Amino acid sequence: MKRCNWRHSATTWFKRQGTVALLAAAGLGSMHSAALADVIGIGDVFPFKVVDGEEVPDLPQFGNEGENPALPSIPLIIVGGTGDNVGGTAAGQLTIDIPADTFPLISENAIIGGNTFGLGLARVVGLNSQWTINQSLTIGEQGQGFLEIIAGGRLFTDPDQQVSTADFDLILGDIAGSQGFAVVDGFGSILVNTRVSVGYEGFGDVQILNSARMETWQTASIGTEVQTSENGLGQGYVLVDGIGSRWNVGVFPTPASSNAEMDLLLGEEGRGTLEITNQARVRVGRDTIIGEQADSFGEAIVTGRNSLLWTFEHMIVGRAAGNSTGVVNINDKAMVRNDESTTINRLGTINLNDGTLLTPLVTNNDGIIRGAGTVDAPVVINNGDIRNAAAVANLREKLLFTGAVTNNVGSVIESQGGEMEFQGLVTNNGQIFGRDAIFRFRSGVAGTGGEMFVGNSTIESPLPLAVASLTVDDSGSSTVIGDLTLSGNLNMEIGFTFSKLFVTGDANLGGALNISLGSGFIPYVGQRWEIIAAGDVTGAFASVNAPPIAGVNWGVQTIGNSAFLTTNFISTPGTGADFNGDGIVNGDDLAIWQSNFGVGNPPPPATQAQGDANGDGVVDGADFLLIQQRFGLPPSVAVAAAVPEPSSVLLALAAFGLPLAARRRRS
Repeated sequence: MKRCNWRHSATTWFKRQGTVALLAAAGLGSMHSAALADVIGIGDVFPFKVVDGEEVPDLPQFGNEGENPALPSIPLIIVGGTGDNVGGTAAGQLTIDIPADTFPLISENAIIGGNTFGLGLARVVGLNSQWTINQSLTIGEQGQGFLEIIAGGRLFTDPDQQVSTADFDLILGDIAGSQGFAVVDGFGSILVNTRVSVGYEGFGDVQILNSARMETWQTASIGTEVQTSENGLGQGYVLVDGIGSRWNVGVFPTPASSNAEMDLLLGEEGRGTLEITNQARVRVGRDTIIGEQADSFGEAIVTGRNSLLWTFEHMIVGRAAGNSTGVVNINDKAMVRNDESTTINRLGTINLNDGTLLTPLVTNNDGIIRGAGTVDAPVVINNGDIRNAAAVANLREKLLFTGAVTNNVGSVIESQGGEMEFQGLVTNNGQIFGRDAIFRFRSGVAGTGGEMFVGNSTIESPLPLAVASLTVDDSGSSTVIGDLTLSGNLNMEIGFTFSKLFVTGDANLGGALNISLGSGFIPYVGQRWEIIAAGDVTGAFASVNAPPIAGVNWGVQTIGNSAFLTTNFISTPGTGADFNGDGIVNGDDLAIWQSNFGVGNPPPPATQAQGDANGDGVVDGADFLLIQQRFGLPPSVAVAAAVPEPSSVLLALAAFGLPLAARRRRS
């Protein structure tokens, strides 16, 4: 956007021609016949108190004592920074304290803080004391400008809304290095404008306090432009604080503004921040855009119960997807309300800290929603990240979604120590991660391509939980409150600790069980792990997939209401405890083993028919253990017996009257 061009031409002409020439051209060379009550200029304030080029100390500067509305308005008022130091100073102060029911101070244009060394302060004080500027006000053109509207004062710029849509009628912080500040404070105090730029290429700051108001009929831009050739960076900040304090942007369109933009831009090209606190409110007639153009930064901070940022149409967080940053912070019972949609692009973030985002539709395009609070939206489409965690003092962040959530391919829902509740159906085709987390799916989980990863977490669902892929890590036991139906992949880890899943309802097994081994862990024959404990276990896994280990057969055994992962001996030709080949391990096989105990030591190696059950070429105590584990079973049936302690092996050998060490076989 471009600023109005009259300021530079007028100021340049003024500097070249001098005070007297400008006053004569403006028709202000002799104002001795008129005065305006309670408008006082001190120091470097233009119009000067002059007659025919000479200063007259007792002559009022601003005609129209409130009795002659036909007197023409003053073309230009400058407060501080005229270029002619008055009284040896470039600082000026203007106080407007006009009694109620009298005519306002009227000027066509005004500058507060004109040239580089200019320092200006203008005050509008008292109930209905008014300054009307028909065209444009610049606060901090090149220098520093301060505006105070207090105790019911009023200031209007461009009251007829004639400003071009490419210009602004109110600018704070115009040129690179300039600073403009405005404070609107107290009941009845009001600042009215058509199009405002807070931080055009310099720095701008507006504070609306203690039931004061600002009305912007069309667009407001905070952090407007970047001018690299002049090292300019538009930086703007607006604070709306206190019960009854409010800022309306494009909320009440008039015929002059009905077809104009009525948007709030936080970080149009530069950096812009809006802060709303202590029950203050900001309303936007059309769109709020936070981080509009490439490399811009915008931030909205809304804090405190009943504090509100209300956008009548769309909020876009990070509009230049991937190139502009937008952040919305909603804190301590505050609310951000967007009546048509909320879009969060790649560098956009919604931070909830016990606040509420209220909107019909959330589209999260690679951005982030995180924290503790409520997303009150019938539809949330997640193409980015939804996150929360453990907060300070190990309290859980609690994030609530009131409507349906679609977690698309490549998107993530993640909780690290937090709690998430989804009152609507979650359609998961992306990924859901939980570590030390709680997930409450009040309407269940759907989706055919999604994955869920949990560790030491709780998943609650009144409908049977059905996920295409469920990974349970070994960080601690995870719990499903409700029923669980497995039809895709169940991925678990076995090591010195192991994955375990508790199901308060029924667990219906199916699909594939995929096992990975912890670092450095090597299982041995005869181990078992209770991987699932449920109210009831039904069905069976279609396959059990685990790293191959010589001599080990992986299996799953259901015992009561638990499913155990087991490691069993692989019966291959030449091995196994069925030495006589009759299809069962019984006393006949034990007798074969007993009669050949010690064969193979020394070689030649023993055969399976001689009692070598494990294929190591020696008939010894290890073969007896396999007989003991499989006694009474066919060789191919999986078992889940633990390996006996060495003392029990010795007792068993002694019970059979066998020597405690392998004997050498006579030749």
